[in-house]
Amino acid sequence: MIQSNFGELKNLVDNIKNLKNISDFSSIMYKISAAFNRDSRREIQNIIENNFHINPIFHIFNNENFQKATYRVLTSEQELLEDKKLINLGLKLSTFILSYVLSDINEYSIPYLKEKLNRGMGSIKYYTKNQGTESTRYDISHILLESLNSKYDHWEKYTGGIFDFNAYIKGFRLSRCLITGMIFSLKHETFLKRIFKDFFKDQKEMDRFNLSFALNNIHQKVKMLDILEESIEDGDDKKCFANFMEAFNDNKNSKFAAQIIKIMTDGFQKKIDSTGIEAMIEKINKAEQTSKDLNKLANDSLQAFSGELQNTNIEWSNKIYLISKKTLGALDSLVKAKDNKWISDVFNYEFYNWANDVHAVINKYDIEDDWEKIENLVKQENSKVEWKSSFYTSTERLFIDDRTEESFSRDILDKVVNVMLGMMNSGGGTVLVGLVENPESIIREDVKKRLVVKKNITFFDINYELNKKNKNLDDLKREIQDKLFGHTMQTTEKFNDLWNIEPIEIKNDDTMVTIYKITVQNSLEYIFNTKKEKEGLWITLTHRADGRTLKVDPREYINKKKPVS
Repeated sequence: MIQSNFGELKNLVDNIKNLKNISDFSSIMYKISAAFNRDSRREIQNIIENNFHINPIFHIFNNENFQKATYRVLTSEQELLEDKKLINLGLKLSTFILSYVLSDINEYSIPYLKEKLNRGMGSIKYYTKNQGTESTRYDISHILLESLNSKYDHWEKYTGGIFDFNAYIKGFRLSRCLITGMIFSLKHETFLKRIFKDFFKDQKEMDRFNLSFALNNIHQKVKMLDILEESIEDGDDKKCFANFMEAFNDNKNSKFAAQIIKIMTDGFQKKIDSTGIEAMIEKINKAEQTSKDLNKLANDSLQAFSGELQNTNIEWSNKIYLISKKTLGALDSLVKAKDNKWISDVFNYEFYNWANDVHAVINKYDIEDDWEKIENLVKQENSKVEWKSSFYTSTERLFIDDRTEESFSRDILDKVVNVMLGMMNSGGGTVLVGLVENPESIIREDVKKRLVVKKNITFFDINYELNKKNKNLDDLKREIQDKLFGHTMQTTEKFNDLWNIEPIEIKNDDTMVTIYKITVQNSLEYIFNTKKEKEGLWITLTHRADGRTLKVDPREYINKKKPVS
């Protein structure tokens, strides 16, 4: 068991949040290593119980100078060497103590570790937002992983006395593997998606040379955790790292998908000869064995083979398995073929389609959207179709103050509800909330940043305004029901079967927004607007005609039977 100077470690960990520069980061890593090398009666369990192996992650990601360096690298097109060195050291420092106690931590502390890293990434994202250029978690992860390249390692001479440099180097290397694996695993599914997005980016066709190179590139990225494990020289550390990462990456779906992709892309080379036929023949001859390897993986891991599969749309690893089996079946048919050009053409075709089909599965919701659900509703407004820019946001007025804004928000939602009532009285219809009819009239900058234009139609991200008001779809539904009651004095039960609301995802390039589609049914009876005042009860009727919502005299409708639409 490793021994440490517990009191000194506590002071060192607490000081991480105040570190200023590269020398500070380097110095504290040496001091932590030295503290572990000194005799102490304190056992390693004290460190684990006091979260000394976890707290550095929180302190690093909330260190102002670490955040500044990360932001500069994210927003600069230049190679900022000093900033990347600081990021490199900071990240390794975040798991440096963890590297010393890895063999002693239990599985119950791993979710807490994961939460700290996730919150740390959120802190960086929040910092970039406050600086005016908000970065995605993927972009942040990419920059952090890039900065962990060994070319950004920083070394300073230790002048603190007796010191085990070999133990320091061991911790230095293991901490790099740990934080690399943790960042990669935290966004594992996102990384898989981006790998295949990059594969097809701006690409219409691919020759066999580029295909082999691209699939080799996919293989190297997908097996990152294997590469990290292989780089650890100490056998015990290697085993501890493998067990830790297995527990840390608990997304079984993406993990199994990665294993399938790794098996399928094994054997592709960065450089092939003039024909590439030898590498292809080897891959073809191994197709039967590869298929057996996939079968074993499926039987051991995939839920479709264990009887636990609940939702095939979620379990996309099963779909990737079936796609891969189909490709291997096609390759197996080439084993006895003699025409090298034909072999090459078929091989290339099958693997390109395999990559394309995998891309379509894992990036389904980025490639596709819900356009077909609304394409017949965006042509023009009429008595059955109404467009509204938002539920709450006054897009054509500048923000004045919170009180005024709240008043505008109530009026805007009132207008949506009035349209719904008009449709209930006039044969039903659909309200699209988030379709901006006059985008040139928008004057709010925050709204302009949340627009997407598709097929010359502008959409506003309604989820942005819901998040801004700390509301979700259930909150919105309750508010609409309250408004319906306020307008009609009719209870919720009256409207239960008369309307429903669903989110609609609209995508253009890499931008996705959510609008909402409210489907309104025709009421069998007229629903009157009712308002109590001192003078008595005021009754009106909301109606739809010529694409407008109108208040009409209710007297001619009170005893009139409603026509069936």
